[in-house]
Amino acid sequence: KIEAGHMTLKIEACTLDALLSDVVHMLRPKAEEKGLKFAVERAEDVPALIHTDKTKLQQILANLVANAIKFTSEGSVRLQVARDSADHLQFAVVDTGPGIAEEEKAAVFQAFQQTQSGVQSREGTG
Repeated sequence: KIEAGHMTLKIEACTLDALLSDVVHMLRPKAEEKGLKFAVERAEDVPALIHTDKTKLQQILANLVANAIKFTSEGSVRLQVARDSADHLQFAVVDTGPGIAEEEKAAVFQAFQQTQSGVQSREGTG
């Protein structure tokens, strides 16, 4: 939607810690229910205040973390935030789940696509 110009971003200053805390608050109970460790790892050089569409970023991060929790049966899920060499923020979700088969990685960002592990879980795409 963003690329097609059908989505408006509302860029404003927000506190990164508050945004991350909201994601943790939403999803930690689900992780604990499954016996998973859930942690946020924030690099020291990541700024406290960022300019973004807070609602959309929070939704994206929550979706990625929720999927990691859904497909991880044991171990941990980590949400990592770092700064790259171009001074951009990088968000990564790292888990001990089964991963995505190499041949399925190209389809991951296409609408309504699901990996084989997603099909086997019978939980849908969301």
